[in-house]
Amino acid sequence: ATLDLDGAGISNEEAAQALVYTINQFSRREGSVFTVDALEKGIHTALSGTVSEMGRLKALVTEGRFSLAYQPVVSLADGSVHHFECLARLDGAEAGEASPFRLVTFAEDTGLIGQLDQAIYERVVTLMHRNFMGDRAVSLAVNLSGHSLSDGAFMKRLLGGLDGNPPFGPRLLFEMTESAEVRDLAAVNAQLQELRRRGHPICLDDFGAGNAAFHYLRALSVDFVKIDGSYVQHVATRRQ
Repeated sequence: ATLDLDGAGISNEEAAQALVYTINQFSRREGSVFTVDALEKGIHTALSGTVSEMGRLKALVTEGRFSLAYQPVVSLADGSVHHFECLARLDGAEAGEASPFRLVTFAEDTGLIGQLDQAIYERVVTLMHRNFMGDRAVSLAVNLSGHSLSDGAFMKRLLGGLDGNPPFGPRLLFEMTESAEVRDLAAVNAQLQELRRRGHPICLDDFGAGNAAFHYLRALSVDFVKIDGSYVQHVATRRQ
């Protein structure tokens, strides 16, 4: 089949990612009644919607139309703040259209997560330069998707950026998110160790919530494991 598509603003690789994402979503929606005939009839509208959403996400990132929320990670023993996790939040009218979780998962599924991760990292580094160079008590954590950690080009840019900035060391942490499954854990672990060699602690985020499981702990050398809230919400009231 031949599809005429307005792909302005996206690359050929991103167009291919859009096609794969759309077919997967179409298959999930149709379930057992999924057929090639049904796909042929509905693919153009669905694919156009995917490409439009990708363009909107790319614009959000390149134009910086997001803000950061700072979630404290607090010691239960004494109430002290270990670090602040930096979380993306959409600005203005965009906030009512998509949740941050949907934004991140859509970016992962369509191959745009690296651009979002890079934009958040750059925002955090700028913040540290402007506000916290003299405040050694403040530590910030940047989330990195497994997709980004698996992307050699992304990691080359990230490591080059770190080498070009003052050594933040343990004041800049990285949290590996696990909403997308990592296929080559050995390669990702090698990238994590590069970050640790530069003095940046590594957290495994939301352990147990999605794809991260005990085989992640065997394969990845990290400094902290953040157990998903669903496991600890009732820990004080339930025996099992």
